[in-house]
Amino acid sequence: MSFDRGKDALDLASEALFQALGDNAYELDRDFRFLTFNAGCVAYYGRPAEATLGQPIWEVLEGARGSWLEPLLREAMATRRPMRVEREGVARPDRWLEVTAFPTARGLGVAFRDRTTEHRATEALRQSEARQAFLLALEERLRGLADPDEAMAAAAEMLGRHLDAVRAGYAEVDAATGMLRVTRGWTEGRIPVRAGEQRALDAFGPAAAAELRTGRVLVVEDCLSDPRTTGEAVAATWAEIGVRALLVAPLVKAGTLNGFFYVHEMAPRRWSAAEAELVHEVAERTWAAVEWARAEAERRESEARLALAAEAAGLGIWDWDLVTNRFVYSPRAKAICGFDPEREPSYEDVRRATHPEDLPGTSAAARRALDPALRERPVFNYRLVRPDGSLRRVIAHGRALFERIGGEERAVRYVGTLQDVTEAWEAAEALRESEARLRLAVEAGQMAVWEYDVATEGVIGSPELNRLLGFPEDASPGIAEMRARYWPGEQERLQAIAQGALARGERHFEAEYRYLWPDGSVRWLMMRAEIRFGAGGVPSKVVGVVLDVSARKAAEERQVLLMREVDHRAKNALAVVQAAVRLTLAPDLESYRRAIAGRVSALARAQTLLAEDRWSGAELRALVEGELAAFVGERQRAVLEGPPVALPARAAQPLAMAIHELATNAVKYGALSVPSGCVAVRWSVERGATPVLTLRWAEMGGPPVATPLRRGFGSRVLEGTVRGQLAGAVTLAWEPGGLVCTLEVPLRREDEVESGPGAAEID
Repeated sequence: MSFDRGKDALDLASEALFQALGDNAYELDRDFRFLTFNAGCVAYYGRPAEATLGQPIWEVLEGARGSWLEPLLREAMATRRPMRVEREGVARPDRWLEVTAFPTARGLGVAFRDRTTEHRATEALRQSEARQAFLLALEERLRGLADPDEAMAAAAEMLGRHLDAVRAGYAEVDAATGMLRVTRGWTEGRIPVRAGEQRALDAFGPAAAAELRTGRVLVVEDCLSDPRTTGEAVAATWAEIGVRALLVAPLVKAGTLNGFFYVHEMAPRRWSAAEAELVHEVAERTWAAVEWARAEAERRESEARLALAAEAAGLGIWDWDLVTNRFVYSPRAKAICGFDPEREPSYEDVRRATHPEDLPGTSAAARRALDPALRERPVFNYRLVRPDGSLRRVIAHGRALFERIGGEERAVRYVGTLQDVTEAWEAAEALRESEARLRLAVEAGQMAVWEYDVATEGVIGSPELNRLLGFPEDASPGIAEMRARYWPGEQERLQAIAQGALARGERHFEAEYRYLWPDGSVRWLMMRAEIRFGAGGVPSKVVGVVLDVSARKAAEERQVLLMREVDHRAKNALAVVQAAVRLTLAPDLESYRRAIAGRVSALARAQTLLAEDRWSGAELRALVEGELAAFVGERQRAVLEGPPVALPARAAQPLAMAIHELATNAVKYGALSVPSGCVAVRWSVERGATPVLTLRWAEMGGPPVATPLRRGFGSRVLEGTVRGQLAGAVTLAWEPGGLVCTLEVPLRREDEVESGPGAAEID
C-alpha cells in the first residue's frame, strides 16, 4: 500500500500497522470518507479505488448505514481507541470478517481479515455436535415405545422444538387413493395439530407431490412464491392450514410413497441444508420406530391368537431359555408329557421324558438347530415316556432364536410346539403293514413284465400280464385290445408323459393310470418303462413293468377322507370356541375367565366322549352326568331318568353346551344356588321316520324365579345350539318351583345333514 501525500510520524505508523494487519484495509477521514483503498479491498469489494476515494463509506458499501459497522466506526472515531469485532460482512453477507478499527493522524484506519472458512468449520462442528446430541436423545426417547402413535408424537415434538418451528408431524399416504392422513403431530400453540385430517396429496401442488414421490426432501421457503406450491387452489390450502414455509421428508419404500415427516412455519423461512438433512434423518428413524412398534403389536396379537388356536387344536407350546436352562411348558404340553401341572419341568424332566432309544437322535437334531452356522429347523418324531410308564408318540417343531453376545452369535432360546400323534401314528403303522402285505402280493403275482415294438406295435406279454389285465392266461391280446380297456383319457395322458420324457432327453418314465377290467371294476396300474433307441436315434422299443396299485390308491383315498373329517371336526370346535369368546359377558376378567373355561370344558368333555367312540356318537346319560358332576358334587342333587340314547356325533357338543348353560344358570340363580334345591332331568325318544329326543330339565326347591326382562347369553346359546344347529325346539317356563326347560331335538343321522349353521352363527 502506498500514500500520495507526505508522510509524518503518525502516517508512517499507520502504514506500518496496515502492513501488519494485512492487505484488506482502508482509511477514512473524520467525515468517514475514503482516503485510501488498497488492492485487497479493491479485489474484495470489486470497486475501483479511483471511484471510491473521497466518497463516504455509507454510499460506497451497501448496507453499512444502520449496520453493526456504523456504531463501531463512530465509537472508534470518537474515543480514538482501537476496536475489534468479528461479524458477517457488510456488502458481502456471505462472508464472515474480523474487523479492526484504529485511529490515524487523518481519521480512522480499518483493516479486516476473512474468517469465513474458520467460522464455517466452527459452525459446522457446532451443528454436527448438536445434531448428534439431538439424534441420540431422539433414539433414547423412541426406544421402548410400544405404541406407534406415541412414537410419532414424541418425534414430532422433539423435532419441532429443536428447529424452533411452529408445527411438526407425521402423515401417512394411501398409495391407492393418493390421500394423506395426519396421524400424530405437535404444535407450539399458535396453530392446531390437525391430527386425523385427510386431504389429497395433490392439494399441496402437483409439482410438490411429484417431488415427494421421488424421495427427495421438499424444501419450501415461501409457499406463495415457490413455483412448485403456487396457484389459486394450492394457495387456499396453505391459507387453511396456516403455513408459509415447510420442510417435508418423504418416506418412499419399495418405490411407493408411504408417508412423510413435516415441519411448518407460519412465515417465510430460509431453511439450511443441515435442517433439511436432519428432518430426513428423523423421518427415517421415526419410520423404523413406528414399524417396530407395529410389528411388536402384531407379534403380541399373533402370539395370543396362536396360543388360543394351539390350545383348541391340541398343540402344546414349549420355550427353553438356553441362558438359564429354564423350561416353560403350556398346560397342554404338560398334559401331553404327563408333567406336574403346578410346576415347570426341569431339564432332567425333559430328558427323562424322551424314550432312551430316541434321545440320541433328538439331541443331535437339537444341536444342529442351535448351531448358528446351520440353524436347522428339525421336526422331531419320537416317543415320550410318561411318569406312569405309558408311551406316547409325539411330533415337536422347534426354532432357535439367536443373539450376538460378545461379538459371537449364539442361540439364546429354543421355542416350539408339541403334538400328541399316538392315534395317527398307530393308524399309519397299520397302513404301513397294509402296504407291506401289498408288496408281498405284488411279488407273488401282481406284477408283470412287458415289451412293446414301436415299428410293428406288437406286444410281448406273459401269463402274469394277462392276469393283471384281466385276460385269459393263454390269450395273446394285441395293443389295440389293451388300449380299448384304458379309462377314457388315460391313453392320451400316457402318450403325453412318454413324449415329455423324450423331449427332455430322458429314457425312463413312470405313470399311474386307471384300467377297466372285464367285470366292470376299475383298477389302478403303475407303469415303469424304458425307451430304447435304434439306428439314427429313433425310438425302437419300450420295455417295462406294470403292477396293480389299486389297494394303495384306496388306502390313500381313505387317508384323505380321514384328514378332511378331522379338519371338519376341528373347525367346528374352533367355531364354537369363537362363539363362546365373542358372546360371553362378565363384570370382570376373572368372571370372564371362569365362564369361558366352563364352556370350553363342556366342549372338551363332549369331545372326549366322541373320541372314545371314534366319533360315531355319544351316550346321552354319560354326557348329562359329565356336565352335572361339576355342579352337584358328592351329594345327590340331580335325578336322571331315561332310556339309553346314542346321540349322533353332530349333536353331542351342542347338547353339551346347552346342558352346561342350564347347570350354570341353576348354580348362579336357580335350584342349585341353595342347599335344598335339586334338578330332575328326564328324557324320552319318539320313534318314527325321524326320531325326536325330548329332554325336560326341571328345577325344584330353589329361590322364586320370574320371567326375565331380557334374553341373556344362556338363552342365546340354547337358541343357537338347539334351534340353530340341531333344527330343534326350546321351551322355557319359569314356574314357582323353578325353571323348566324342554328341548326337542331331531336325531337325524349325520349323513342326512352335511352341516347346519356353525356355532359362530349363534346369537
